[in-house]
Amino acid sequence: MLDNNGKYFMGKEKIAMSDKRYYIMYNVGTTKYLVNYHDGIQKHKDGSDFFSMKSFKNKKTMSNFISELLNQGYRERRWLE
Repeated sequence: MLDNNGKYFMGKEKIAMSDKRYYIMYNVGTTKYLVNYHDGIQKHKDGSDFFSMKSFKNKKTMSNFISELLNQGYRERRWLE
């Protein structure tokens, strides 16, 4: 969810839309794990954030990639219901 200042609610803390962030999707098509990540800089022509994607066949390589993202300062964006 977004608040009026363009920040995502992540539990009690908020993350700005321009921050480095990632999220994981499972079983998309024939892909078992799909990680979408935004570097905080890249934008589409309409000004919306551009997310890069990386797909994985096993959990070990995905968790290694997520560890690299966390070391680079990325934060997980969680969906709130």
